[in-house]
This record gives sequence, C-alpha cells and structure tokens, in this order.
Amino acid sequence: MTNFRIEFDKSKCIGAGQCRLSDPIDFVYASDGSDKTELIDSANIEDPNIYVKEGDHPQPHMPVNAGIHCPVKAIRIVNLETGEVKAPR
Repeated sequence: MTNFRIEFDKSKCIGAGQCRLSDPIDFVYASDGSDKTELIDSANIEDPNIYVKEGDHPQPHMPVNAGIHCPVKAIRIVNLETGEVKAPR
C-alpha cells in the first residue's frame, strides 16, 4: 500500500466522470443529485471547495489515474512518503 493525499476541488468539477471510472473506491456521484462528483470519506480543511483524504490506499494506481484523467485538473494526488505529486502530470 502507498500513503497518499487526495485533494479534490469540487468547484472545478464539470461532472465528466473520469474519476469515478478510474477510482470507484474514492469517487462517487454527488449526493446533491448533480452530475458532479464527491470524494468519499473526505474533509474540508480550509477552503470549502477543497476536500482532502489521506491514508494508505489498497490500489494506488486508481487515485493516480483519476487525477491524470480529470479533464479540468480538479484532483491532485501526492505521495506522502516521498512528497512527489503523482497527478496531475
């Protein structure tokens, strides 16, 4: 497992759904009935539009692919062990 920080900027989300296809463990349809996305088990830290989730991930390629494939770069993935930004690239 790899320790990641997933940052999701909901204000940038256009509902393309690439994140939900790439990582259905972390990303789901928004509960407000819109076509936008939510990051599961996340929290707002400072900015009300930025949702953050940290921890070990059983499938580390999934959030990285979600960040790579997001057309509006609303997802940022950081490897907390190395500090490397894995997505967007």
